Amino acid sequence: MKKYKADKIDKEYIKSYFVKRFTRIYLVLIPALLIGYLLDYYGSMNFLDLYTNVYHISAMNTNVSENLNLTTLFGNIFNLQTIFVPTLGSNGPLWSLANEWSYYMLFILLFINNWTRLLFLGIVLLLLFQNNAILLYSFIWIMGTSLILLKKHLIHKYFAIVIFFITLILSRKYTGFYIDFSLALSILLVMNSLQYDTSGKVYLKNFNHKMADFSYSLYLFHFPFFVFVISFLYINEVHLLLMQPTIINLYYYFGFIILIYFYVYILFFVFEKNTANVQKYLRKKGSELDA
Repeated sequence: MKKYKADKIDKEYIKSYFVKRFTRIYLVLIPALLIGYLLDYYGSMNFLDLYTNVYHISAMNTNVSENLNLTTLFGNIFNLQTIFVPTLGSNGPLWSLANEWSYYMLFILLFINNWTRLLFLGIVLLLLFQNNAILLYSFIWIMGTSLILLKKHLIHKYFAIVIFFITLILSRKYTGFYIDFSLALSILLVMNSLQYDTSGKVYLKNFNHKMADFSYSLYLFHFPFFVFVISFLYINEVHLLLMQPTIINLYYYFGFIILIYFYVYILFFVFEKNTANVQKYLRKKGSELDA
């Protein structure tokens, strides 16, 4: 929006925008889909329990083998999950990536020319019939982007944090767009209050920075691995699902969490960490072609 107001959305900006968005998403998405597919395929062939939807847990209330086919795979590659195909295998968290990708592709169309604005309207009509929740949740995405434009300190950080925790507790009991919107608003208030915090104290700043570096990889890679390991351990008499809160089970739980983070961190170094280098290479090649 700042570029549009400054009349700087030219050919170079549009090209740079799409290079950044495609590399940011797909350098991690393609490996995540392929690795997840292999884990799910092996798991559904050799394990039961989670893969056959025995427990009907809300995070994966589906039979994995029903969503392991080429149509679903290619649909997820093009971020059409929840629009034309289900999420691939056990990787339910991919539902929100379809939203994110839609917003990346849609809103830039408003700022290019009249033809792209017509395309914007066409896609909006398609989503209205295929998955109108994507359009509804765009208000949360827009609210997040407004933080950049907001030049005013709204409330004190401690008040914002209290609101966030109250909303977080309510979100465990209630579901739906309104509670999601309220939770997103409380997060925005926290971010706004921290942005204008003059105390100079940012607790665990370096730790938070390191964790944020690979949050996208964690988002895409963790769930199929999570299901695979739990199922593998289950047939070896280690039950990490629906376990009682005992001391030994807490050790199992935290050990399992550490394993997942270690697994994802390795994949982060292989794929996501190279995003900036790939973007630089593509910009260089694009400049050479233009020349």
